[in-house]
Amino acid sequence: MFFKPDCGEESCAGSGKLAGRAALVTGGDSGIGRAVAVAFAREGADVAAAYLEEGGDAREVAALVRGAGRNCVLIRGDLSDEAACAACVDAAAAGLGGSLTDVVLNHALQPNAAETDWTSNPAADIQRALAVNAGSFLRLAQLAAPRLAAARGPSITITTSIQAYQP
Repeated sequence: MFFKPDCGEESCAGSGKLAGRAALVTGGDSGIGRAVAVAFAREGADVAAAYLEEGGDAREVAALVRGAGRNCVLIRGDLSDEAACAACVDAAAAGLGGSLTDVVLNHALQPNAAETDWTSNPAADIQRALAVNAGSFLRLAQLAAPRLAAARGPSITITTSIQAYQP
């Protein structure tokens, strides 16, 4: 990113409100996902951060989570693929002790509208956007729900950014 956003690295102290929890955060390498991963860790949760390809950014997040004294699992994958969704949930649960308490679905395909005229997007591009920004959220929630059943106060949270209404 041209301007580095404040993702809580300096501003989020935490108070242990999520101690003992295990969270899967998709899109956990940057922006909102990075901020959520940092905040969850500072509040006492272990974090699995799923990302597409920005390994350097993901490793930075892992260092921040571990710096807060929490466990961090990094999971790389294209969540538009159903098998990748299953592998993501499995890896998150296995890496965080066998179950999850929280899932934050934050990943998204965010093409720059200044680069394209959306009215002329090929059907394949539209299908890819739907697979990433809608289909994968539903599939991940389906796959994660059984892992949350035994947790006390489990949650699945879906986030979005300004891209939802001002692409």
